[in-house]
Amino acid sequence: MNYLSIEAKPASKSSLLKRKPIFDVFVNDAPFNTSRIVDGVRINHEGYQAWIHMIHRCYGASVRKYPTYSGVRVSENWHSFMCFREWWQSAYVPGWCLDKDILGDGSIYSPSTCMYIPQALNKLLNTKSRFRGEQPLGVTLYKGRYRAAVSNPVTQKHEFLGDYDTPEEAHMVWLAAKHQIVDELKSTFDAVHPRMYSIVKRKINRLR
Repeated sequence: MNYLSIEAKPASKSSLLKRKPIFDVFVNDAPFNTSRIVDGVRINHEGYQAWIHMIHRCYGASVRKYPTYSGVRVSENWHSFMCFREWWQSAYVPGWCLDKDILGDGSIYSPSTCMYIPQALNKLLNTKSRFRGEQPLGVTLYKGRYRAAVSNPVTQKHEFLGDYDTPEEAHMVWLAAKHQIVDELKSTFDAVHPRMYSIVKRKINRLR
């Protein structure tokens, strides 16, 4: 069941009255129910799910779990679900991820800073900084030397890049591997957005 099938059934007056603002700010102003039960299974509106997940990443308990979201906010026009849905309808690609970092600086979810991107790109830019420890990105200390390894979304493998004498040397090898992966995915990026390849290359250079 797609979102249009869910939207086809108007919400009752009683269900509309039961709705309360989320975190006292965000309003589900949809004239339809955002989920339906089919054969005993609840099917959620995909756009509403994306909106709710975005809100909870910024303002919910998950901020403590993902500290990189501390200070990230949602633009005021997206405090309305129907305003978000209007953008989402033209931007959403099934199986892709909502991203705020490529077109923006990562500090806000808004129509001008968000886009949907392939899972491979999302994994490529995910630094998992809360797990990395004291070493530069892509580097771990192993038996007195500095090991470089990269998660490759093309091969879907965690690839060993060698052991080095300094963390800086290992990081530069990791960085070169990241750029190589980006080059391999250029046609994918070009199909998503004409500036995506150059934007990602710049963002990769800033990873430390």
